[in-house]
Amino acid sequence: MLNFNPISIYRIFGIILRVIGRTIEPPPFFLKPLPMKKLFTFFTLSACLNIKAQYVTIPDAVFVSWRQTEIPSAMNGNQMDTTDLAVTTMTVMDVHSYGVGNLKGIRYFDALIELNCSDNSYLDTIPTLPPLLEHFNCSTCFSIVKLPVLPNTLKYLDCANNLLTGLPALPNSLETLHCYGNHL
Repeated sequence: MLNFNPISIYRIFGIILRVIGRTIEPPPFFLKPLPMKKLFTFFTLSACLNIKAQYVTIPDAVFVSWRQTEIPSAMNGNQMDTTDLAVTTMTVMDVHSYGVGNLKGIRYFDALIELNCSDNSYLDTIPTLPPLLEHFNCSTCFSIVKLPVLPNTLKYLDCANNLLTGLPALPNSLETLHCYGNHL
């Protein structure tokens, strides 16, 4: 019993066409036989690197605009890919005086160490902060009534000129605190 695979059939047609005077293109790379070691490596890497994009909706149009300008590879309309390299490696974000009213999605910036969102009068809520944040300035927003849990890495906090009535637990790493102009 003869057993034909796509490569052998391709070769047979090539021989027939050469005999009758016509040429045939070489087989595409995906029809060439691969050694088992290369196949194993390919499938192993494919399985390990099979990371699917994770999207989060960014509700603030102004913040969407900023992100589309600063990290266009991570944005698809108002959807942000939280696994994009631009998101996971950004270390400094400065959106002061930008008119941002909602910082949703900020926690996905895993490498962020400095965040300046001061002078945004529409900003009234601060979502969960990134875990490595060291410098956080949310001063003069005039509407913030509560701060989220502060990361253990925080060294500088400026939350002056808001409507805060209390502060969350301050991390031991904190070196500088500005909180005047609140209802503390």
